[in-house]
Amino acid sequence: MNRTKQVLEGEYPEPLLHQTGPTAGLRLNFRKAPLQSILNYLHETTDLAIQVEANVEIQRRIDLWEDQPVDKQEAIHLLAQALDEEGYTAIHRPGTLAIIRRQDAKKHCIPLPTFVYSC
Repeated sequence: MNRTKQVLEGEYPEPLLHQTGPTAGLRLNFRKAPLQSILNYLHETTDLAIQVEANVEIQRRIDLWEDQPVDKQEAIHLLAQALDEEGYTAIHRPGTLAIIRRQDAKKHCIPLPTFVYSC
């Protein structure tokens, strides 16, 4: 299930890595870019561990762009929207981003909150 290493072996344009300050945000300017390049960029700039299901086409080209720099949460939200158009979804947990097919999302192991009852 975890193809993080395989995804990270790809390359993406160097200028995308540079920010102009600590609060500059993420610059999303991916048009018809392979999903692998987008995930590499997000991994490098956000320190998220990225898990990709084996049945996800990481060479599929998608659009992910925003005119203004965005923060990490907004970048994940925009990625989820772009993936939804392609039949995939992103599940964000603290420190981890999982990319899976939308139809498999309901089968994906999502921990439920536990409650403590006292009498």
